[in-house]
Amino acid sequence: MLAQYGLNNPFSGPPGDQICYNGQFQHTYLLNYTLDKLRGISRDAHAQAMLSYMSLSVGHDHVGRRIQTLDPALVQYVTSLAHEQKTITVILADHGNTYTEFASTILEGRFEMFHPHLFVIVPRGVSRILGEEAMAALRANQRRLTTMIDIHHALMALAGPIPKASNFEIQKGIDLDSGGGTQSSSKINLGYPSENV
Repeated sequence: MLAQYGLNNPFSGPPGDQICYNGQFQHTYLLNYTLDKLRGISRDAHAQAMLSYMSLSVGHDHVGRRIQTLDPALVQYVTSLAHEQKTITVILADHGNTYTEFASTILEGRFEMFHPHLFVIVPRGVSRILGEEAMAALRANQRRLTTMIDIHHALMALAGPIPKASNFEIQKGIDLDSGGGTQSSSKINLGYPSENV
């Protein structure tokens, strides 16, 4: 998509600041593509479990206009995924706005820069598979300090056989047992994942 603009990254350009493909914003095109692929797989009775990853980098422009076009496509995407009964979705940002003067000249911008968003869509079908104890733990954990390493460990636990309720705990990462306590910034693992990851 970027090659048609003579770019190899989305950070400073193209002129006009919008990246489009087939008459759609880049992010709309990618979100729709992901939904179409997911729907195709979900119609296949023999399909294996799938992990899909997408990086939009919508906010990675020097003007701050591109991010303003994301809302309608993101609303449609989130609404659609909430109806996919066998799909758990994790949507996150790696950081807030760091590319415009908003981050350096306005107090709210400085707060936003260090408070990236993370949310998980757990449809009813997935909720029934996980069970009430795991769902209660996820609700409790939504107020806890979390890193990408924690998310990795939680996804790896979900990728394997679903453990019995009494064993629904991960030694490292997001504790799926709601009695697991909280992490403080002094205890959180900010290093690279070990080979045991």
